Amino acid sequence: MAKSRIIQELANNDVALDVALRRLIVIASSLENNELSDWAIRELNGYRGDDSYPPYRVLPSGNILYSGLVGAFQVSSIPLPLFSLSSETRELIMTPYKVSDSVSVLENIVKEKLVGLSRNLSFFAQSVFEDTGGHIQCTSIWAGTDYLMFERVLSALRTMILQLFISLDRELGNLDDLDIDTRNTNLDELRQVIFNVLYQDKSTHLEDKRKSVNDSSVNLTVKGDVTNSALAAGLGSITQTVNNNEYSKMIAEIIAEMRKLVLTIENEDIAGDVTDALDQIENELDKQTPSDSKFKRAMKRIEEALLPIKNITTASTLLVHANSLIPLISTMIGAS
Repeated sequence: MAKSRIIQELANNDVALDVALRRLIVIASSLENNELSDWAIRELNGYRGDDSYPPYRVLPSGNILYSGLVGAFQVSSIPLPLFSLSSETRELIMTPYKVSDSVSVLENIVKEKLVGLSRNLSFFAQSVFEDTGGHIQCTSIWAGTDYLMFERVLSALRTMILQLFISLDRELGNLDDLDIDTRNTNLDELRQVIFNVLYQDKSTHLEDKRKSVNDSSVNLTVKGDVTNSALAAGLGSITQTVNNNEYSKMIAEIIAEMRKLVLTIENEDIAGDVTDALDQIENELDKQTPSDSKFKRAMKRIEEALLPIKNITTASTLLVHANSLIPLISTMIGAS
């Protein structure tokens, strides 16, 4: 049975995350565990471009919207037709969103239930113009998001902190006074336990993982910044397994919402086309090896079907949902 009050407080959501993280920093100092301390400090102060981001802070790109000209017509805040772009431009625009903000900033966003948040992607305007042969001229491009995305980050973080305190309580006893006695503790084994929680990896020894991280030289370019993803590369297969369940759930929710919206479309031909495309997407997702090309054709079919009625609210919402599916599916199946 847990001895530390902090565990009950975390389970009941009665303690702020920044308070719990500061307690972990003090404990990490007693254990001389730099990995735990560095992780807690990054959560408190925010992440930098060259930091390795944990999986729970890497989110789908969100809804990609734009304003500008389509031919001779002016448009405002509509989904960007991603499948009219080159694969290179599309991949860059749909780059997963790395949440760098500190815990206190994220908690404030969630507390205030802020919506209408966005990330500026207007620097892709020239690429969109070139890829569409000048048909689409964007004055602004952005990825929309809201507090619910950050709520998921905080939920995952709170669970991880709770796991850490339970593990530490089991090995060290009561942690509430921060008077840590390590005389009867195998610190190497405890470091392994902490590592397992931090990286959600129980199959790899700490020293082996350190070696694989040091040997890796993989980098990702995100909006012009080079982010060291050696740790992500080392944990790639594990991260994919952890995230797939979450991605599957999100995809299922979006498709279910799209099916509800299709029922409100009066044009039976359009409704039928969209329904058939959604069926095709679900059939592919059920396969052991889904086809990226079939996903693309299904998305294109939805986009083309809705084009004649894009001024209708239902159609616009469906397009937003369809664009939300693209990065989720691509990330889930590892498509480029």
